[in-house]
Amino acid sequence: GGGNYWILDMEFHNALAKATHNEIIHRMLAGVGHSVHEMFALSKEIGLYESFSLLALRSHLEIIKFIRMRDAMGASLAMRYHLLQCIQYLKSHDS
Repeated sequence: GGGNYWILDMEFHNALAKATHNEIIHRMLAGVGHSVHEMFALSKEIGLYESFSLLALRSHLEIIKFIRMRDAMGASLAMRYHLLQCIQYLKSHDS
């Protein structure tokens, strides 16, 4: 499988940040990059890189769907759900 999904993930976050035209959001998402990389590294360690990447991709598609509908609240909720889902997924599989 493609072992560099986390790079595409970071590019997705950067594109989202740029689209906001908000420097604070851009800096905040850039700062999250290190934590995201750590999450992908952990998923690799526990043998779940492929399934974790797929989970993240599905969440990104949901976020994009709301952005395309110009539904800011929906996109915001989808992003929050994405973060919580990724954290919970890794916690529940890390033994």
